[in-house]
Amino acid sequence: MSSVKLRNMQKLVLDLVAFVAFVCVLASVLASTASAQKTLESGARTGFIGRVGIGGEYLNHKAGASRLDGLLMSINGTLGWNWRDYAKLEFSGRFGAGTNNIYGAYPIGATQIGAQPLLNQNFNTKFKGGAFIDFGGEIKGGYNPISILKAWQYPLFINLGGEMRFLAQGTGLSPYATTIFTSNLFVELDGQARLNQKWTLEYLARFFVAAGSISIDGASITQSAADLSSIISGYGLKFSLGTQYKMGKNAYFFTRLNLTYQNLSAGDTKQITISTNSTDEGINAGASANVRYPQSHTIYTGLQLGFGF
Repeated sequence: MSSVKLRNMQKLVLDLVAFVAFVCVLASVLASTASAQKTLESGARTGFIGRVGIGGEYLNHKAGASRLDGLLMSINGTLGWNWRDYAKLEFSGRFGAGTNNIYGAYPIGATQIGAQPLLNQNFNTKFKGGAFIDFGGEIKGGYNPISILKAWQYPLFINLGGEMRFLAQGTGLSPYATTIFTSNLFVELDGQARLNQKWTLEYLARFFVAAGSISIDGASITQSAADLSSIISGYGLKFSLGTQYKMGKNAYFFTRLNLTYQNLSAGDTKQITISTNSTDEGINAGASANVRYPQSHTIYTGLQLGFGF
């Protein structure tokens, strides 16, 4: 990947990690103050809300004749405000990374031009797999129509929001890495059912539409990253089911099962050329190829756990 793009990605990652760290610190402070969410005499809740957690997800990404899968470990944080269970506003951030297995055609979407392929025998003998980075953030706000019935033990928020998400993948021996960026707009149902004084059931269902880009970048490629970027669009679904266990006046422990599906359109056809001065192992100097990132389907399946207030 180019040094400029690498620095930009590193800055985004550091910003997100800083946000999650900020949420961790602020959550611990707010949870111990009168500003933390509390239950009113009516049964409604009001005040600051927040979560800090870790997660493990199995990621399956299929693009044309290629498939990537692996375990993604992540940290996440949420901070917001609940107003008497009538309305709420939330900000969230997450960062994850992991190694992946790569099956089928690789590099993804490449068609050879001329007699010389992009990759040589060193790639085939030493290629072991790759790695991916997945991070993003979102903001959402919603209204609880069940508040009309004063059924505070069964809040059901209808939320509208926006999300930004990055998925970058590559391997050290590949001529290029790919980064998928999407900006999603979503509508969701976000509800809870308080089972007793200790246990609460929570659930979520979301539909989103996506617009974004697929970028191809490599240190040995003569074309710039801007020349190798394509506009894409798509849609997706997310479902969650979890529990909360009350640990004190303002704190609880939560577990949550998550399932996310995303369908994205194919990118444009781009021609790449490896520099004649390239000495990268596994790559043939001077080789050319047409690259068109195929339509892709991505599924995240995982478990999230942590503490909230």
